[in-house]
Amino acid sequence: MTQLVVFDFDGTIADSFGIILAAFEELVPQKKKLTQEDVQFLRNKPYRELLKHFGVSWVKVPGLVIKGKSMLTKSIETVQPFKGMPEALKQLHELGFSMAIISSNSTVNINKFLNKHDLRECFQHVQGNISLLGKTKAINAMMKRTSSAANEVLYVGDEPRDIDAAHKARVKCIAVTWGFIGEPVLKTHNPARLVDTPKELVQAVRTV
Repeated sequence: MTQLVVFDFDGTIADSFGIILAAFEELVPQKKKLTQEDVQFLRNKPYRELLKHFGVSWVKVPGLVIKGKSMLTKSIETVQPFKGMPEALKQLHELGFSMAIISSNSTVNINKFLNKHDLRECFQHVQGNISLLGKTKAINAMMKRTSSAANEVLYVGDEPRDIDAAHKARVKCIAVTWGFIGEPVLKTHNPARLVDTPKELVQAVRTV
């Protein structure tokens, strides 16, 4: 039975896609302005394929992360939660689930966001500054920190690497379709459940 629900932050709770997109545009050769078709391509293709499509070298990915973090720090006051997420998080908190956040975003940014939107009390633990490839380690550390067994933990994220990290940590994962990556790609990574709305998320947490 699920006791601890661990959330990703950007793209799952916080609607920061516009900022990440702006950071990506900075790395596209000739700083190309992306069209709506480009954005849909971004959301529905694996990372390696989209980087090749836009002519962005893997060596530039660390620069994208640094650029994105810098832009998020400057703009965190303007970032909004996805519609329905505050209500869903508060409902899960009231149902008695322990909740935590692990994210590559900074702990300071996350706490600023949670405090602004009256969500801080929903989370017992917030761990930021996780490396892009370090989520499995972070999930395992969170389980140890909370004395939770793998079968008591549920991870909620919006990207393939979230699902893969959960699989490696041997915990179930719910993937949300409103984040950075589209449903077709998420499905190929076999999450325990795919949800389209925060309302569905509450039900999934209770039943997965």
